[in-house]
Amino acid sequence: MKKIVVLVLSSIAMLTASLANVASAQRSETTIITCESGKLNNIAQITADSDVDVDSTPGSDDVVPGVTEDDVAQDCTDIIALVDLELEKEISANLTLDAICASNDDNPRKNDTYCNGALGDPSIVFCGDTIEYTVTLINRGPSTASPEIIVEDDLPSELTDIATTVADPNAVTPDTATQAGNTITWTVKNDLAAGASTTLKIEGVVGC
Repeated sequence: MKKIVVLVLSSIAMLTASLANVASAQRSETTIITCESGKLNNIAQITADSDVDVDSTPGSDDVVPGVTEDDVAQDCTDIIALVDLELEKEISANLTLDAICASNDDNPRKNDTYCNGALGDPSIVFCGDTIEYTVTLINRGPSTASPEIIVEDDLPSELTDIATTVADPNAVTPDTATQAGNTITWTVKNDLAAGASTTLKIEGVVGC
């Protein structure tokens, strides 16, 4: 009988060791990490089962960064930004005509043909007038557009004495507009949220 007992205990010990080896070989642990902003963070956890888990207790852990368990899984994936940038441009003002229309002085251009009340019609441009273009950059989304965004505007050769003004020139990081000949390079240096817009105003004199 002693011999049989020894054999049974030996068999149990071997079986226990074998099960432990299988469990060890199949164990796949996950350490929960902190996903950076802009990543898609997906965490799954076994919260209950009908049997006894050999190496963990389902639902026993708060799923927080630093937790390591084999009943928890995580996927942390980059989200790629997707934007739809659009440009609009128009002559937004005829500054010379605005002054004439707002003045009390007699002037042949001060009439309903050229004036809309106290402002000039921006679609009417005379030789020598100072006009203003407005260039509008729009982000239709769905993501926020990241800086830098660069826009080039090749102005008509007839436009002289050019000056530019960016939106919010007092911002912490204001946009910039540089001129080389009649080409304006506008650099947007701030985030542009989905649905938001920013503008560049270009002033110049129409050559004769």
